[in-house]
Amino acid sequence: MPEATVVPNEITYNAAITACSKSGQWHQALKLLSMMPEGATLNRATAWGSVLLSMALSGNQELQASMMESLRLQWLESASRIGRYPSGENYSFGGFRVLLESDGLFAVFKPAGITTEELVARLSQALLSEGHPGDITSSSRLDVETSGVLPLVFGPECSAVGRWLTVQFAARQVAKEYICLCSGPILGPKGTQGEIDNPLQVLKTGGAGTSMLKAVWSSSGKAALTQYEVLEVFQQPLLARVNEDDVIMMLLVRPLTGRTHQIRSHLAGIGRPIVGDGNYGGLKAPWCRRVLLHCWRLSLMDLNGRRFQPEAPFPTDLLEAWQYLGYDMTQLQDHAVMQKK
Repeated sequence: MPEATVVPNEITYNAAITACSKSGQWHQALKLLSMMPEGATLNRATAWGSVLLSMALSGNQELQASMMESLRLQWLESASRIGRYPSGENYSFGGFRVLLESDGLFAVFKPAGITTEELVARLSQALLSEGHPGDITSSSRLDVETSGVLPLVFGPECSAVGRWLTVQFAARQVAKEYICLCSGPILGPKGTQGEIDNPLQVLKTGGAGTSMLKAVWSSSGKAALTQYEVLEVFQQPLLARVNEDDVIMMLLVRPLTGRTHQIRSHLAGIGRPIVGDGNYGGLKAPWCRRVLLHCWRLSLMDLNGRRFQPEAPFPTDLLEAWQYLGYDMTQLQDHAVMQKK
């Protein structure tokens, strides 16, 4: 019987590197990475992120930081031109509010009700209409009904800034903080902290033309870790109360992994679904018109080595929900400065 062989290409190298990284064999993954075809620009960035994450999980944080810095300097030097077409801060571009901008990188406020893909397409068209290349890409996404900060790149995914962002997300070096309202048995008084550590598997439900994704708890799923802090506890309005002991809680949530529907599935899995999230059993109330989940702020590093920390204002529907519950939002504004990675 002839010996089975694997064709060495971007796909097989990436699969082998990922497998080695997941099993903690980052030394072997690093060796494979050095053999990967040079033309595989984006796949190399993803592979680097996988290797760097494996290093950190193996207790080699200093080596990880050193190698990330080497990559940053290498890509910074190779960047022929870093796009920065509009200028300023907190201005409107393509119909969306720009929260913060750096060389080749900017963050916009994504409203609820629009997909990340549609937002990117509209911004790209706005660039083209002004005579600029229309390449705008995203290394992450927000669900349709989720509002908040969305980081974007001026340029293709394979650009220096695009690769740098891809590496940071893959290596879990991007910190994100969300605000949400959930309901169920109280998790504890204000200030209570906890984490949810359960693998998630994404399934496609529904039929042709009506299919949607849903993340379920599964031992065969991908690792997912979510931290939370109770910011406030409200007694449920009587009309909305399901169980007598249920309350509404405002949480500050930090997803340490980036799985599809991670926060929604994790909170639903512990019996505290997000208010308005019907797909995960969330409370329906007249004062809630959508899934009350908001990406408040994030922290990453731009290609020049500067900390990039945009913060999204709270949308009207969330402010109205707080007002209905009698919450003073100035308490949230006084909350501790975001933790840096």
